[in-house]
Amino acid sequence: MESKWLAIAIITSTALLFAWNVIEQTTEESSQIPLQKHSYRGPLIASKYSDVFHRADCPHAQRIKLENIVYFETVEEAEAAGYRACMVCRPG
Repeated sequence: MESKWLAIAIITSTALLFAWNVIEQTTEESSQIPLQKHSYRGPLIASKYSDVFHRADCPHAQRIKLENIVYFETVEEAEAAGYRACMVCRPG
């Protein structure tokens, strides 16, 4: 009977150590994930296939595919290119 409890204790300890390592590894990996999908090249982002420009942290900007991004430094530059400001993030 005692060996049965010893085996259960060993299995439980092993499972807890495994779970702790998984949690620790996941925490390390998640701290390496960038907060934003886009690398910073300008404060304003637009899609080639849209007429709206956004702040880089706008939820709508995060949905733009990387290959379709157009970057702007100023609101005036975006407006001169024919884009209008997003009504959600209201850049500028």
